[in-house]
Amino acid sequence: MPEEMATRSKPKPAEARAVLILGPDVLVERAIDGFVVCRDDLQVVRPDEDGLLRAIDLLAQPTMFATADNAVWIRGLRNEPALQVDALLEFLDAGIPDGARLLATADRLDKRSRLYKFFEKQAGLVDLRPELENNGRLRRPDVVRWVRERVEEAGVAPFGKDAVEEICRRSGGDVAQLFQEIDKLILCGSAQRPVDAGLVGEVMVDQAGAWVFDLTNALGERALERALSVVSRLLAAGEAPLKLIATLATRVASLTEAARACELLGPSWQGLSYAAFIAGPYKRLPAGLRQRFPANYHTYRVFKDAAGFGALELRRLHAGLLGLDRALKRSAVSPEAGLSHLIAQACVHA
Repeated sequence: MPEEMATRSKPKPAEARAVLILGPDVLVERAIDGFVVCRDDLQVVRPDEDGLLRAIDLLAQPTMFATADNAVWIRGLRNEPALQVDALLEFLDAGIPDGARLLATADRLDKRSRLYKFFEKQAGLVDLRPELENNGRLRRPDVVRWVRERVEEAGVAPFGKDAVEEICRRSGGDVAQLFQEIDKLILCGSAQRPVDAGLVGEVMVDQAGAWVFDLTNALGERALERALSVVSRLLAAGEAPLKLIATLATRVASLTEAARACELLGPSWQGLSYAAFIAGPYKRLPAGLRQRFPANYHTYRVFKDAAGFGALELRRLHAGLLGLDRALKRSAVSPEAGLSHLIAQACVHA
């Protein structure tokens, strides 16, 4: 049974005569082989084109050979017409004919629907929908596993630990996009240039806004050259300057709030680990701040970054970003020149 199914499936779904697999296509496609002997023997029914009655017709057909499976795949269940759902459920409740097997897949399905309840209680149900972190991103252990499996399937050398960490840092909440980026990295890697963190930074689309952390970290450390490099790379990659400024302004506003909170805590917490910070200093924050900044790793990172600035300095930077936004809308300055000037000012402030 594929690894993704191990913790979120009904017992022994592969033995059920009817199985529903929920999840993104890229995960469903990899799981199908665990439920059929030969994918080529699957008779595909697309509900939006063929209707569910077509699946009933195919399941009811006797197989030509006693040892053969009559395997039908309903691909892409959504909100099907009630009359068709009624007919399919009536057929399934009567029992799937000997030698026939039904596989249904869907990106998602309402748990209150009759189809979901049938597969959950009377057939097999496999849920491959990825669990997301509080910030809407894919869980790091899942990303690490998918990278390893995809690389093994491609038969190439494993990615280095630093490369995998950079992929995790840049991953968002879309599994299909993640797999596309992994495949790009597999194609770009070679014996002369193995896939390392540098190559990931050059090739992989930043789905998580990791560049914001790169830039604010560089500003906090007064690393002017590194900060300018981030901006140049983004503009060269086609990032819209106004979107870049808006995203950065939102980040700086969050850092400003965190900097004020850091003043309440004092400097003693800054050397603490994430677990020690959450267990100790974080609990001393007022309830309103704990509501604004939940007890998670993202908050710890924001506080760590904010500690590199002062609240007054961050307010100055935020005002500068808003001013640059207005200047760009009037075409009064070029994006790169305006951002470079602002970043240079930010890096010299102590």
